Amino acid sequence: MFRPSYRYTAALLDSLLALEAARSVIDVLPLPRAAQAELRDHGRRTQQAAIVALNGGEYPGYAAACALAAQKSEVPPDELTLSELHTALTGESGSVLRATDMLVYDQDHRELIYVTPEPADILGLVSDLLDWLDQAWDGLPAVILAGILQQEIELIQPYPSGNAEMARIAAGLVLQRKGYGLSGYVSVEDALAARAESFDAASRSTHAGVYSAQPDLTRWLEFYAAALASAAGVVRDLAVSGFRNAQKAADQPVAQGPLILRERQRQALAHMAAHGAIRSGEYQALAKIVPDTARRDFDDLLDKGLIAVRGVGRGTHYVLTERGDAEARRRHA
Repeated sequence: MFRPSYRYTAALLDSLLALEAARSVIDVLPLPRAAQAELRDHGRRTQQAAIVALNGGEYPGYAAACALAAQKSEVPPDELTLSELHTALTGESGSVLRATDMLVYDQDHRELIYVTPEPADILGLVSDLLDWLDQAWDGLPAVILAGILQQEIELIQPYPSGNAEMARIAAGLVLQRKGYGLSGYVSVEDALAARAESFDAASRSTHAGVYSAQPDLTRWLEFYAAALASAAGVVRDLAVSGFRNAQKAADQPVAQGPLILRERQRQALAHMAAHGAIRSGEYQALAKIVPDTARRDFDDLLDKGLIAVRGVGRGTHYVLTERGDAEARRRHA
């Protein structure tokens, strides 16, 4: 039975709280579509650079495996999920578990670092790991689940190739499914590559050269949570900057031109003109639409310079800009 050991040290708790604070900003800050696209593009670029840095070069199937991991779901991964990820990563149809012994050396291939479990034990170890993940899914923080899954895949080395890459992709899947995808702006790879030297030391702290079913993962989780919190903090600052720039742009005169609005958007402008502001929930009820549709409509009105965002989180509401007020009056006349 797999039973990981770790302690909630002050350092680990500080990082978990810092990540939660960054996430609360990233996930609720209402950004125009252009700002969202810019941040996602930044996230893709930094992830690609980090993948090259961590792998020592390009890995052809990495993007396909990441895309598969990003598919929406809220359940813990199982054996089939891991097999599908590995197939996408390596291109090997019907991925099979490692059937030969494997030794892990340092980058110079001089020092023996780790002796992997025997092939006959792999299936049981993977099953125990996934059983633990399933049982702990609703009770532990996402970062703890992701960090333990990543490191255990690294230690078990269940596949003939691509284990380090699989470990990171599986961890990203867990974060995504637990609601810590951070809007696609932050990646596990970027967080780890930014602390490459500490990454190796933290990873080595989880074993004494051989596999243990009850490893002490405290130092590793301290590093892992700190790395993710730091990366999320950088993106939080970028998101806040993008939000402020959007606010400034909304206050600037916008070149006049023909406007094409949906009838429900006209209703939203009329509501703001009459009541001063509108919240997403009010708009959904008024127009009888779902949250995603409301967000797209507000993004469109923001892009047209007709409205501006005020507040954050549950206090988020939308008000008319000068152009929006003029447009509402024109259509009401």
